[in-house]
Amino acid sequence: MKQVPEQLRDNQQFKQYYELWRQNQGSIVFVPMAEMLREQGCLDEARFVCEQGLKQNPESISGRLILASVYSSLGQMQQADAMAQEVLERMPEHPEAQRYLISKNVAEPGEVKSQLSENDPWENVTMVQILVGQGEYDAAAKIIRALLRKSPDNQQLRQRLHEIEDELSGEEKTVV
Repeated sequence: MKQVPEQLRDNQQFKQYYELWRQNQGSIVFVPMAEMLREQGCLDEARFVCEQGLKQNPESISGRLILASVYSSLGQMQQADAMAQEVLERMPEHPEAQRYLISKNVAEPGEVKSQLSENDPWENVTMVQILVGQGEYDAAAKIIRALLRKSPDNQQLRQRLHEIEDELSGEEKTVV
């Protein structure tokens, strides 16, 4: 990005962020700067700023969420979904990333279970988090078991399965 977009030239806050970013593209100011660009419809500029910022700040959850939103606005749905999934891999309970993926992948809450099959691309940690968020523990456990067949030494998956099975046993006790 060589210059400030016309619609942001009079915005003092943006100009401050831009100057800091221009001096150091690894600065965390890329996050609010990209958000301002996105809000003004400067999507290519927002994408560029986010991509550059994430090279230097790969753990930035906010940067990843803004980039997912930018990709979505640009119609780049695979990239948007992948970015939201990366957020959930880093922060499994992140509500904004969960809402985003539910809005893109699920027509109605609770319908996710019917989309699952033995070797389904929906079998991933992100879908487990979505299902758990919806209280669909059986379907979440099914996915984790399938993932464990592929990665039997994954202790995080084993722990998550144990937690979900505890939830399931708690549900059965309250139903009886």
